[in-house]
This record gives sequence, structure tokens and C-alpha cells, in this order.
Amino acid sequence: MNEIIKGLSKNLLEENPEIEARIKHGIELHRKGTAKFTLLGKDGTEIRNAEIELKQTKHQFEFGCNGFMINQFREAEKNAAHDAMFSNLFNLAVVPFYWSDLEVEDGKPRFDKSSPYVYRRPNTDECLEFCDRYGIVPKGHPLMWHAFIPEWLAADDAMLKLRWEQRVREIAQRYGDRIRNWDVVNEAFYFDPKNPQLPPGHVEFAFDIAMKYLPQSCTLNYNDYACFDFPHGNYTGIYMLVKNLLLSGRKVDCLGLQYHLFGCKPEQMVEAWSKTKLNPSLLYDCMDQYAKLGIPFNISEITLTAHEALGDGRLEFQAQMAERLYKIWFSHPGTQSIIYWNLIDNTAFRNPKHPQWNENVYLGGLLDENLQPKPAYKTLEHLIRKEWHSEGKITCSSEKNNYFRGFYGDYDVTIKTDSGAISKQIKLQKGRANEFTFEI
Repeated sequence: MNEIIKGLSKNLLEENPEIEARIKHGIELHRKGTAKFTLLGKDGTEIRNAEIELKQTKHQFEFGCNGFMINQFREAEKNAAHDAMFSNLFNLAVVPFYWSDLEVEDGKPRFDKSSPYVYRRPNTDECLEFCDRYGIVPKGHPLMWHAFIPEWLAADDAMLKLRWEQRVREIAQRYGDRIRNWDVVNEAFYFDPKNPQLPPGHVEFAFDIAMKYLPQSCTLNYNDYACFDFPHGNYTGIYMLVKNLLLSGRKVDCLGLQYHLFGCKPEQMVEAWSKTKLNPSLLYDCMDQYAKLGIPFNISEITLTAHEALGDGRLEFQAQMAERLYKIWFSHPGTQSIIYWNLIDNTAFRNPKHPQWNENVYLGGLLDENLQPKPAYKTLEHLIRKEWHSEGKITCSSEKNNYFRGFYGDYDVTIKTDSGAISKQIKLQKGRANEFTFEI
């Protein structure tokens, strides 16, 4: 085994009874529910000796990925392959709203399908068409960030807030009813307070204007990178920031916790990650701390490296990381969604102004450059579509309670009686009674 893989595996893959128990029982308790069925005849009496077949068709839990490569290939077959591989695995897509790329020219936002091409930044309307076609939930990212601000934005104190507010108002007016999930602020822990293009108190300001213009039903997220380090209890930085936002009366519905295995040299990986990001006990400690905010969180951006420095076993190790980490995140009651960040190798971010920052060298895609599935993709496919998928039969009678336990989500239901078969659809939902009465 490659020495780097050995060092990275030490904590992540070791058998720990406490971790195994949290995974097993957490998934059973927090991701599954029990449906109760009652079948009535037209005269109101309960029907005996019926059979109910159930098959899950969709998860309530959100498994996502960024949609930055929607219609980005010149070849139609590659775009079709992307769409097939994406929709096979994910039910949420992150739609890009990076200001400098969305509005390259002042006053001409790239909303509609006639917009000029920008790499990794498909226009908004075609992203939403993709989501509608495959029944995928869109998530907007981000409304305010210290990066990707247009160069044309003047650093004028009198006009700066008005121009930021205009941006959010335009987006909300066009998409507030279609996109109900928004990253309002991104990575405030890394912003430069001397940045002249950000208004003072930009985090609070961003939530104020988001609350002002977006529908009340929208989910407003704070999203950051510095999440999975040694927690400091109630003095953990991101916890304190969001706590203060909540105490000030601002609407923060969810916390985005990024998880990227990139940003350091191969020889530094073990020291940088093995005790923190690849330590299940610490991951649970961090999630337990953020859960004290009383709002859910999403694992909002994920990169699992298959760097060439990991040697011949790099693809298998990426798959092992994916399985272990997704189980840990899925098992925690506070997790609302898990979002992978770049589906395809060599489509990650590279900074043209700083060529040394190239996330592609970490080979974090779930598909290779030819859009072929890597072992990590197949591992997640097995988890999402098979291991975390429910279907089965129950024999229903009036002499007992008729229960079915399965993962939360949408189900096709077939009820068979002596008179024939009928089809129904139900939603097994977290936090609901899930009692279903059908008249046959």
C-alpha cells in the first residue's frame, strides 16, 4: 500500500465500535420511517387479505452535485453522457450565480439561453431546463462572495450597497419562485476586510437583502470552508458567526459545510488531513457542535482526491473514502444534503491569475475525462440506488396494524385484492405521521 494512503487510512478506515454504531443506528433512526396502511372497502369496512407492494422512486434526502458542466461540451454525445450520469446519481444540482461570470458586462446578466458561453458557467435558464427534465432540485450559489466580483463594479460607498441590492433583487424577481434554496454568503472566513467591492458588514447585509427579496419559503444558507478542523465548542468560529446571525433575528435556515481534499502538496496530505478531515470521531464532533445551532446543515462542496501521488491504489482509495464519508454524513440527524463538487476530472477550478492554484491536479471527479465512471462513482451508485433504497411487500389485513419501514422518499404502491390491482403514489416523509388510508 502506498505510504500516503496508509497514513490517510489510519483513522478513516479503522474499525471503531463507536463509529460503526453511530453509522448503523443513525441511518436506521434518521433516514428511515414507518408507513401505516389502512384499506377500506366502499362500505367503510377494512379489507382483509390484500397485498401491498412498494418501490421507492426518489429520495427525500438530497444527494447533489454542481451543475457547472451542463451543456458545456461541443459534442452532443458528451452532453448526453453527462446528463445521464448526473441524473442517475443526483437529485440536486448547484446552479452558478458567480457575479463576474453571470454578468460579464454590466447590465447584461447571462440568464437566458441566448447568453454568450462562459466555461463552467452554464446560463441559468438551461440549468433550470436540465433540472426540470430530470426532476432535480436546483440550488443557487452564491449571492454574495468576496471572490468573482466583476471588475466593473465601482468601489463607491454611496452606490455599492445599492448595486449589490439590485443584483439580488433581479435574481429574486426572476428565479425566487423557481429556486428555493440559496447560498446567501460564501466563505466569509477568508474575505479581506479591505476589499473595496464589499459593503461593510457584508454578511449581515447579504442576509438582510435576501430576506427582503426572496420568498419566505426559500432556504437561506451560510456556506464556508473552515468547517472540519478541531472544534472549540461554542467558541468554534463558524458556529459563533451563525449563532450571532440567528440571535440578531436574521433568517439562516441551513449551514453549508465544505469538504475539499485539496490545497496542499502530496507530502503534506497525511499531516494536514489524517487527524481532522479523515478522522471520523472529529467529523462527528464537528457535526454535533453545528447541530447545536438548531438548524440543519448540508455537506455543501465535496472533493475526494485521487491524486497521482497516491499511486496505483488511488482510485480504490477514493472509492473507500466516498463510502465511509457518505455513511458518516448520511447517518447524522443534522445533515440535510450531501453535494459532490465536480463530477468530471479536469473540470475543476483553476485560477488564471494564480496558475499554482489548480484543483484539477487532485483528480477529484467521479468520472474520468472520458466521462467513464470511476470506482467512487460506482460506490455511490450502490449506496444511493441499492443500499439506501427500499422496496418490498406486506400482507395487509384488518386483524393487525399494517406497517412498512423504508427510506424517506417517494414510492409507487400497488395494492392487490381479490377484485384486482390498483396503483397509488405516496411520500414517506420525515417528521410526518405517514398514515395512509385507501378506499378500494
